[in-house]
Amino acid sequence: MPHGLGHLIGLDVHDCGGYMGDAIPRSTLPGLKSLRTTRTLKENMAITIEPGCYFIDFLLDEALADPVRNVFLVKSEIDKYRGAGGVRIEDDEIENFMASGEWTEKIIEQRVSQFLTK
Repeated sequence: MPHGLGHLIGLDVHDCGGYMGDAIPRSTLPGLKSLRTTRTLKENMAITIEPGCYFIDFLLDEALADPVRNVFLVKSEIDKYRGAGGVRIEDDEIENFMASGEWTEKIIEQRVSQFLTK
């Protein structure tokens, strides 16, 4: 995820204590440089997991032009969402949604459409 996997949850919703204590220094490697923490999580510490899907044109164009990566992409589907920016779920209600059994493809498409038209 370009924004990092998640962040600590504490007294401040976006707890900034991700690189304190026993944390190793922030990586500069792609895929690791956006991690919000390298601390060892201890009992009663909580961290978010924020799934996201982004439609960043220059990254998509780069991937579509690459024969190694483009086999994993469906250009016609991606093109439907270009310009939307993306969506990130930063909501602890996702657990209730997943447990409800309401996560069919049709319902997810409806909810994404509602979000994009706001």
